[in-house]
Amino acid sequence: MSIKEGEDYVTRPYLEDVRDAMKANTLAQGAVFWDMYDAMGGRNSMVSWVQADPPLAAEDYTHFSPLGARKVGELFYTALIDAYADHHAAQQ
Repeated sequence: MSIKEGEDYVTRPYLEDVRDAMKANTLAQGAVFWDMYDAMGGRNSMVSWVQADPPLAAEDYTHFSPLGARKVGELFYTALIDAYADHHAAQQ
């Protein structure tokens, strides 16, 4: 999610703080955390998603396009399967 600062779009203030708090709480509960923000490219990455051809996000710099939603799903699936494969290999 981004907001306009002057002529540029930048990551919303506090987004990283909220992500960090969610991650810390999730891990403290013994669950797994997947970082979509990092998978997308991190700070100010939404700009490249909006400017992609075809666009992966809407010009509100907040919502994914259908293609972007599919890409996020694929990123998640790949991370999940890779983590499972690593875990399975470590059990051998």
